[in-house]
Amino acid sequence: MKPSIHIASLALLAVTGGCGGGGASQDGTAPNSSNGAVITEQAATAKAANGYHAASALYGAGVEGAGIVEKSTGATRGLSLVDLSLAGLEALAARQGVGAATKTVTSETVACASGGSFSLTIDDADDSGDPSTGDSVVFRYDMCREDGSTLDGGMTMTNLVMTGDSGTPARSFGATIVFDALRSTYGSSDSWIDGGFSMQASMQTRPSVILEATVIGDSLQAVTNGIVDRMSDFSSSIRIDRSAGRYSYLVAATLDSEGLALSTPRAFSGVIGVFPSDGALRVVDSTNASATLVAQSSTSVRIDFDGNGDGRVDSSQVRTWSEVAADRR
Repeated sequence: MKPSIHIASLALLAVTGGCGGGGASQDGTAPNSSNGAVITEQAATAKAANGYHAASALYGAGVEGAGIVEKSTGATRGLSLVDLSLAGLEALAARQGVGAATKTVTSETVACASGGSFSLTIDDADDSGDPSTGDSVVFRYDMCREDGSTLDGGMTMTNLVMTGDSGTPARSFGATIVFDALRSTYGSSDSWIDGGFSMQASMQTRPSVILEATVIGDSLQAVTNGIVDRMSDFSSSIRIDRSAGRYSYLVAATLDSEGLALSTPRAFSGVIGVFPSDGALRVVDSTNASATLVAQSSTSVRIDFDGNGDGRVDSSQVRTWSEVAADRR
């Protein structure tokens, strides 16, 4: 079986779950203190937590890209756009092994259960009739309503790379994925996303099961119930050792809606299923004030505040990972 294409939607949507954190205003501008600093001693923990949410989202994108079903950190991401996007992407994945009567370029429009429609256009580069390397796919939703949700807008997948199958010791998946003003509403929740990224993921099964993935993007913007989150120049690199039951990851990004630069000076790592037990994450504002989140164990973290960028810790606070995961200010 070829790698399932539905992982791409999960990856994208994982990133939208935490592009910045709740600190941005309604227009996406970052709140500042009187001297222009975003990170103050009082705000250090909250800003570090917002950075962790963005890092966790980028990590989650790579995990989904590598085909991992379980999340490898303790925090579960909320993916408001997943369900309807999966419906469309699984329609493509379902074509594998079936072939098409008309190949090269095919287009299909399907009525959604409660109104509106969904269309799928596939450029089948090798005329195989199945999703394969070189193909491209365009999804369009026209007020598609199902299960109480409404989806409107588009998504494109290009530069598709799919190698290997269940009978080979190595396999890979890659794509450039772009959202085009994709909007989802469900009850009182209203989410919108624009932008995208490129993803590469691979898996080896011998001598041990290793999954690796990278996610790289220039710009991604999400609006959830009027709150704007913007991320630019972002990347993540992850490694999952399924045989050893461990993971590690590095991330970098500019959190435009927060006015912060995010990096991991030491890779986060830990046991699959729990928070990182080692590693460090740093957020820095335009005045070089910083907050560094240091994993002390899989249950506790230390947040170091440096108010002037001189490399000296001005104050520290110890928090549990659960507190950090719940802090979205």
